[in-house]
Amino acid sequence: MKKHIWFSTVRSCFSLILGITTLWGAVQAVSQQNLSLSKERSSLIIGFNDFPPYAIEEGYNISSRKNGICSYSEHIGFGIDPDFLIAVVSHAGMDSYLVFHPYARTKSLLKNNEIDATAGFFYKEINGRPKYRYILYDMGGLTKVYAKNNVAEGLTKFRQLKFLKLGVVREEYFHNAVLNEAIYKSKSIIPALFANSYHQLFNALAEGRVEVVAANNVVGDYILANMGMYEVEASPLQFSYGNDPKQDGIYIAVSTAIADDIFYRLKKSAQKLLEHGYFRCIQEKYGVVSNN
Repeated sequence: MKKHIWFSTVRSCFSLILGITTLWGAVQAVSQQNLSLSKERSSLIIGFNDFPPYAIEEGYNISSRKNGICSYSEHIGFGIDPDFLIAVVSHAGMDSYLVFHPYARTKSLLKNNEIDATAGFFYKEINGRPKYRYILYDMGGLTKVYAKNNVAEGLTKFRQLKFLKLGVVREEYFHNAVLNEAIYKSKSIIPALFANSYHQLFNALAEGRVEVVAANNVVGDYILANMGMYEVEASPLQFSYGNDPKQDGIYIAVSTAIADDIFYRLKKSAQKLLEHGYFRCIQEKYGVVSNN
């Protein structure tokens, strides 16, 4: 189990807030309020699975930048979601202790209250009631269909996938439910590959084992930029994650064992950071744009 003590990382990530003049005022304003947090909780354990660029276990070198409100010094980031959640926790007056586990393990730990929070595609209901307490901060986005340049340009219709070797990730690895349903209903489009990760998926495309792949747009664009796959591009064919924020949004999921005062403090801090553009600045650090 890989763990990261966040005292130095929090300072690095939080340096961005220092560069945002309007946000800095908001951070200062809550300092006295933070004294009312539950006495027994000075830090939260937050858990993630490795899922670049949303979460990057090995860390990512971020160069310094000075551009309006998105100004920050050189530091190590751990992905869009950990960086945002660590800032939310810090803004709420606590430290964070970060752990990485496989996706299924992360869900199990949250269910058993062995971690305090996570973030990403974790929304779930049981008998119509939310399983955890949630804070919505981004929409899930799009599934793009990627292919080699000569194929991608003319790929505009779903039915064209019938004649191409399609690769997708397994459903537990964030496969798009809308696309999954379309494939199921078509009965004539059968994926040639169900990959265990997006990197495996794009490697199969580069090696010619599949001709097209369907991927989350943020992940797909990030992989293309960082793997140097210049011969691959997104086609005009795209699939929405849907229009229901409950099902399609990206959330901070907070354990039911967390005291109410801490949860509402986190929620208020997340809203403040979103209002002042902090989340968008984090996305820019990793070269992606918001789906909102």
